[in-house]
Amino acid sequence: REGARVVIAARTPERLGRVAKMITGHGGQCLPVPTDVSNQHQVEHLVQQTIKKFGRIDILLNNAGILTPPTPLSDLDEAEWDRVFDVNLKGIYRTVCSVWPVMEKQGQGVIINTASVVAFKGSAGLAAYCSSKAAGVMLTRVLALEGAPLRICVNCVCPGFIDTPWFTKGVGAQ
Repeated sequence: REGARVVIAARTPERLGRVAKMITGHGGQCLPVPTDVSNQHQVEHLVQQTIKKFGRIDILLNNAGILTPPTPLSDLDEAEWDRVFDVNLKGIYRTVCSVWPVMEKQGQGVIINTASVVAFKGSAGLAAYCSSKAAGVMLTRVLALEGAPLRICVNCVCPGFIDTPWFTKGVGAQ
């Protein structure tokens, strides 16, 4: 509605289609690109498609995130730990590394990373999620310092629990 040209990325094509239809239905421009942020080639494809369609990237919002069902750390499988970090932290790393040169060349840009209040307070049974979000906060701080001289502004938002499907399945009851 404000005139932004929006690129959306998600693993689920159906979800992308619904959101793209909503954006274009309100007169917006939208490019949906199926992307899994745990796959570097897909992230690079996302950036290439964005540049091809719109010629620049002004804002990057890193909002991908996953968590495991509440599990004590001693019972958490290492593969699940790695999967959470691969999406929640390395997903930020991959997208930033792919977008940073574009923003640096443009002489400006904004990067917004989504973390969580649990990065600061923790939540029993969510060790991987809380740790990955805390690491995302620190990564944001470092990127903000590195980006400032390049006119790349990097910030992080840390919402509390939000009423989403995983929240209602018991995670929020903690």
